[in-house]
Amino acid sequence: MGATGPFYAIRRELFRPMPPDTLLDDMFVPLDAFFRGYRLVLEENAKAYDYPTDIRTEFRRKVRTLAGNYQIMGQFPDLLSFRNRMLFHFVSYKVARLMLPWIAIALFLVSFALPSPFWWIAVSLELIPCLIAVTDFITPPGWFWKRLSSPARTVLTMLAATACAIAIFFVPPQRLWKPTQLVRDRLSS
Repeated sequence: MGATGPFYAIRRELFRPMPPDTLLDDMFVPLDAFFRGYRLVLEENAKAYDYPTDIRTEFRRKVRTLAGNYQIMGQFPDLLSFRNRMLFHFVSYKVARLMLPWIAIALFLVSFALPSPFWWIAVSLELIPCLIAVTDFITPPGWFWKRLSSPARTVLTMLAATACAIAIFFVPPQRLWKPTQLVRDRLSS
């Protein structure tokens, strides 16, 4: 639906300026060309190198990119119409991801309506991954438990970032955009 931020190319004549508060230029620019009838082509041999960031930096980045998904739907309403040749892909990949935290909360709340003992079993099964995620903060690196706690923490963190992305409806987009400063950049400063 878009391009990968670190690298993509577009013909000069296809580029049009975007609104100044756009959070996802790497989605806006390709989608603008796409809805004018042009194709988006993946070059499978293109490479980019990513540097790891800490969980707080990744959280802020995810809030911005997921908030940008809401924004991009407002900028390109045809994303949710049959004019979008990739409608199924967009809805299943982008829109469904935005709904995940709300579905998880709804399922948790509905679990309490189950008859006993099923409500207790359902709630326990929903809370166990959360408890495992919390243990990741105190689990030393290299321990076997980290193989379970780190993915659980990552999923919980990304669900929280997805829920926080609704901030786009309440704060100016510029407040959600802070360029990521890599550790490598901080050391050279």
